[in-house]
Amino acid sequence: MTSTLSSMLRFVMLASVAAFINAENRSLHDFRGLYVSGGAKVRLTVGNSSFLSVEGRNAAMLRSEVNYWGTLVLWCGGDAVMPLSPSIPFVPTFVQQGIAPCENVEVDIVALRPLSYITADFASSVITDAAAGPISASGRSSVSVHNLASPWPISINAAAAESSITIAGGKVSSVAVSVAAASKADLGSLTADHATISASDRSSVSGMTLSDGFISASSSSRVNTTAAAGPVGVSCFSSEVHVGGTAQVFIHSDWDCKVTPQKAIPYEQTILP
Repeated sequence: MTSTLSSMLRFVMLASVAAFINAENRSLHDFRGLYVSGGAKVRLTVGNSSFLSVEGRNAAMLRSEVNYWGTLVLWCGGDAVMPLSPSIPFVPTFVQQGIAPCENVEVDIVALRPLSYITADFASSVITDAAAGPISASGRSSVSVHNLASPWPISINAAAAESSITIAGGKVSSVAVSVAAASKADLGSLTADHATISASDRSSVSGMTLSDGFISASSSSRVNTTAAAGPVGVSCFSSEVHVGGTAQVFIHSDWDCKVTPQKAIPYEQTILP
């Protein structure tokens, strides 16, 4: 009996060690977007070939597949099937996993070019040097981008469950920023020709210099940004909005808010040409 118990314990220990040190390299088809779920920590760089390296406890549970639309989908769940149809580019918002089995899994990915879109879901994280399109984080996930550049309109979305997005810098033509549910977006020195910013439910947006745009803040949220040229509209409900720079600020609505600069003009006083 003692011998049998000892053998079982030895097997469990060896299995645990194998699960922890398990590492592998996987070749990939060319891809243009990324979706990751299940707690994995992803580091993404640009290089001369496409491949990924996986290591950490439960690394064998991480599944990877490039779908019809060129999205590299990473999900965690053993033999579970890919959590989306190959005929659509993004994972449906209702697809969620009950646990984060890959929270100790680290993934290094090399892509041929900056990705056109990045989504982190359910306790996952992505760090990348460059991106060229929409960024999304939900379910206590995070995305960090050193340089975001796009000549096309894009979105930055951290609108669910204490998620965060960090952009160090870059330039975009037009951007829609949305944060909610105690999430945050730190946009650093990013510049945008036009921007709309929405923050609600105890969320925050900081950084970015825009030429013109519109800001909405509600339910104990905070927006702190800079406007360099054209007019900026503000709608605020029980929140704070701070707009630096030289652009004129027009207040469309203000209920129990702190809005600066204090020289901001109520929208009713605006004289239209």
